[in-house]
Amino acid sequence: MAESASYNKTALAHELKNSVKGEAKHRIKSVFVTKPEAYDIMWGKLECHYGDTTASVQASLEDLQRLKPVKEEDYKALVELVDEVESAYSQLEELNQLNTLTMRDVDNLTDLLPTHLKVDWRRKYRDLSSAEKLQPFAPLMKFLDRERSLTAPKKLPCSSCGSDQHHSLLCIPPKLPKDSGEKSKTGDDGNKELASYTVESDSMALYPIHQATISDSGRKVSVFCDGGSNASYITHRAAERIKAKKVKKLSLDVTTMGNVEKTYNTWQYEFPINTSAGKKVTIKAFGMERITGQVSKLDPKVLVKLFPEYDPETLQRKSTHVDVLLGCDYFGLHPKQEEAKCGDNL
Repeated sequence: MAESASYNKTALAHELKNSVKGEAKHRIKSVFVTKPEAYDIMWGKLECHYGDTTASVQASLEDLQRLKPVKEEDYKALVELVDEVESAYSQLEELNQLNTLTMRDVDNLTDLLPTHLKVDWRRKYRDLSSAEKLQPFAPLMKFLDRERSLTAPKKLPCSSCGSDQHHSLLCIPPKLPKDSGEKSKTGDDGNKELASYTVESDSMALYPIHQATISDSGRKVSVFCDGGSNASYITHRAAERIKAKKVKKLSLDVTTMGNVEKTYNTWQYEFPINTSAGKKVTIKAFGMERITGQVSKLDPKVLVKLFPEYDPETLQRKSTHVDVLLGCDYFGLHPKQEEAKCGDNL
């Protein structure tokens, strides 16, 4: 019985040491888990440090100060940053010390975000109440939580391993032994898929992204035809480049996958494009900072397999980003094989 209790204490000590990070890990680093009392010693050190409210607050602030900037399109780093901020937020909330973070501290945090999120946060901040502007940590956490759910929604299973415990952006691919007969490859649009002799997945979907010409200027835009969207969009950068006409300013409520709602203060733009038949069509689209992440190049071998009658070079994507998204409101312009047609959209 005593031997069993001793073993459990040692196991708990191992578990505790492997579960902590940051300042807590540093505090118990010197304690070796080779004896039963190690667990009690480690808890004593942690209680001594974190039992002091001032020390706990300081530790949370130091964790935030150690965060690194997130580059544009680095979604995994973004999710990890939000997780770290949430950890500090929860600690300060538990201590009733959320107001410890000043406006300057929040500004330093938002400086770590990708450019498009900095812009979104500034718009959000502008609409806050006077009290929230003085203590903006809680609104910022709510904003970051929503962005994380947009980036890696928990409701969707991991596309790499099928687990419902994490998103594919946070999936750690298994280390495969040499000559195991398995290989890992990156599919279209960054999705990872595993091919195996025992479990094989053969399906693939390619987003219809192609180039179109602006009627007036002859400039090219990269167009994503999305039949799942009931509205059309254009990036503000593309709208400025092609000199699209600003029709009206508005507030736009967008619901994305996972029923996540987001509000944008934006413009509706109008611009003409040429169809493949040379017809001039006027498009009305809502402005957004960004429509998709970076667009991957297509594998020529896949294109040959899917479209054997076409030159793969003519189907290759010419750009690494999307300028315009045409939703089902312009379904008549989507690439397809027509069986029958009535009007522009049927």
